[in-house]
Amino acid sequence: MYVNLDLEISQVKLCTTVNKEKMTFKRQCVILKTNIIENCSIRGCVCLICVTYTQLLIAISLVWVAVRAVCSIKNRKFNIKREAQLLLVYVCIVVVARFTFFPFSKVDGVIQPLVLDFDKIIPFRLNFVPFVNAFDYPTKKEIVLNLVGNTAMFIPLGIVWPVVFKKLDTHLKVIGAGVGFSLIIEILQLPFFDRVSDVDDLILNSVGFIIGYGIYLVAKGIKSKVKNRSRV
Repeated sequence: MYVNLDLEISQVKLCTTVNKEKMTFKRQCVILKTNIIENCSIRGCVCLICVTYTQLLIAISLVWVAVRAVCSIKNRKFNIKREAQLLLVYVCIVVVARFTFFPFSKVDGVIQPLVLDFDKIIPFRLNFVPFVNAFDYPTKKEIVLNLVGNTAMFIPLGIVWPVVFKKLDTHLKVIGAGVGFSLIIEILQLPFFDRVSDVDDLILNSVGFIIGYGIYLVAKGIKSKVKNRSRV
């Protein structure tokens, strides 16, 4: 009786200690980023730029609206159906931006900002060796999350791209557009010291895009067969 009770008390204390340490670590991460920014401000230099996801979302939205407005004025028409299709592209872009430029996990329910430190831009953090870092995570859950997440994130793009952009009329063009989009993201990550431009991401993103394109082709084939049967 006494032994079991002591054991249960010890387990409760251990769990409490672990939880406190986790919370302390999260707070230290936030404090560290805050101190970096404050120290930079005290030195009177502009060596850090901190961008939140909300700010990036607003920037992307403003650019998107401006581009679509210019296109509508240039073409002298506003096609609601076309704009609705392009809105799918916008959604894909903002979702991909969320998970490629910002940490997946939140701290106290807040998405951590993207920090551009001009003192740490060079050397670039690059990895050209496939899958050398893919399994370099502390838990199996994080490994699966990385592999599945990077793949699944681009599946909607593989479906949307050929639907919206009619000039992507060959397999090579569609796949090239998907790989090119992923490559652009990896290049844009280069200046950020807490991000890594990894060939693994390029491979997994491309695989996800190809899976999405495969779904599009299957759906297109089924739709074509249904039309042919209805004519008969």
